[in-house]
Amino acid sequence: YNRICKSQELSIAMNPETEDYNFICKEMPETVLKYYKPSISQNLVMFKDEPVFEELFDMWYNLVTDDDAKRDVMIVYMFDGDNVDGYKAWSIADSTIVFDEMACTDNTLNFNINFGGVIELGTATITDGHPTFTPASSDAMHVDVDVLLMIPGETRTINIIGGVGPYDAHTEEIDDVTVSVVGSVVTVEVSEYALSDGGHVIITDTASHTVDVPITVTAPVMTVSPSTVTLQPEQSETVTVSGGITPYTYNTSLTGVTVSISDDTVTITANQDATVEEGVVTIIDSDDPANTADINVTITE
Repeated sequence: YNRICKSQELSIAMNPETEDYNFICKEMPETVLKYYKPSISQNLVMFKDEPVFEELFDMWYNLVTDDDAKRDVMIVYMFDGDNVDGYKAWSIADSTIVFDEMACTDNTLNFNINFGGVIELGTATITDGHPTFTPASSDAMHVDVDVLLMIPGETRTINIIGGVGPYDAHTEEIDDVTVSVVGSVVTVEVSEYALSDGGHVIITDTASHTVDVPITVTAPVMTVSPSTVTLQPEQSETVTVSGGITPYTYNTSLTGVTVSISDDTVTITANQDATVEEGVVTIIDSDDPANTADINVTITE
């Protein structure tokens, strides 16, 4: 970078882009700020052999356009910080130099710097008039969990520490998990119908730094209570299922029983003509792969 020293003004225009919406709950249109498109207007006093003028005059003389008119730009806010820890700064790649006029009687070259699409936040130190930019470190943004181990229907929060807000979050490689951000808190919700799966919660700040939190959704261990049932002909017994992913189905090799399932309740009924028999009713959930729990059934006379 070369510092612009010979300009007679420095004013950053934010050029806000707004749009008015007629929301049904408001009596009058509400203005929504969509984004900023900053620019700087410069009147550079022309001095032969001054590095910035020589570069800009070369661009002027050759009538550069498109990518040839782009330069990386840094804005250093020298009122905020120091030269040890750094001054707050913006780094803007691919900013466009747009010339206005060469005012020969005033000995100035007038141009605009239209910022590129992404402003990276960070700090800068100055050595011999040349700035060195340090991006806001991704290590400066961290969270209070390393990994999320969750079950269907569960909600957890992640606290963001450091970084530059506002923050955003999304999921990758996993279904039935939603995330939302309020302030520096990310709320992670797993659908009660989610299948066992693994993926990532990706959190970003406005400096485009990210934190990747692995997430694994696992159905709770299936259990049945009671796990042992003894029946006589025409007698019924109910068993409660917990864990796994609903709805449940069953499988059995017993010939003398009828099995029905309603939500988390399994009803096992010995048929009228049931004979002495022992076997298992296996309860199967809807996970992929499925989880199972066995009910040991004995039929007596």
